[in-house]
Amino acid sequence: MKVGDLVKNVDSGRMGVVSRVFMHKLWQTNKMGKQVQWNTIAPQPFAEVLWAHGRTTKMPQEHLEVVNESR
Repeated sequence: MKVGDLVKNVDSGRMGVVSRVFMHKLWQTNKMGKQVQWNTIAPQPFAEVLWAHGRTTKMPQEHLEVVNESR
């Protein structure tokens, strides 16, 4: 996944354009529990997506599907 790719949110089906890719830590309380321990997890690939309504969202790349790659 790279900047300029057209992506679809696999949960909602919304389409957007990737404006930034980066690494970020995410603590998932439903899987890892309520006691946060940042030193036990590694950063994962994230993307900042510009949606049709003009807002951006930062989300894990595992929740996105590339629809059309940029050049």
